Amino acid sequence: MSVDRMKVVVVRADVLPGDTLMLEMVAGEGGNLPPFGAGDHVEIYIKDGLSRHYSLCGDPAHQGTYRLAIQKEVQSRGGSLWLHENITVGAVLEISAPRNNFHLPDHIGRAVLVGGGIGITPLLSIAHDQRAWPSRPT
Repeated sequence: MSVDRMKVVVVRADVLPGDTLMLEMVAGEGGNLPPFGAGDHVEIYIKDGLSRHYSLCGDPAHQGTYRLAIQKEVQSRGGSLWLHENITVGAVLEISAPRNNFHLPDHIGRAVLVGGGIGITPLLSIAHDQRAWPSRPT
């Protein structure tokens, strides 16, 4: 396994309204998960070379777990549908380290976050981060 990939264990798997699978994961080989920031995502390596990117939607201040919300797409090309049908508590997944293509600079001060549907997932961690912003170390 490359340095960029790691194993995680699913410790919570709930289907939420809107056919959204909420997964909570911890480090698969003990220890800690790499820290993540507001707006970060991970890539899940699913099967047969298939991988999909999902936004981390937990609070970046709570570094012990990663939380993902994955909407079930009936017309899925294999990612969300496979995860919904196959992942339960105890499942081991291989994921990438957190990455961020949606970084919000610290100096912006107050922000209005607008999102809808499953597109709200990166905004959840950003909202947690913005709420804590005045007290964050610089």
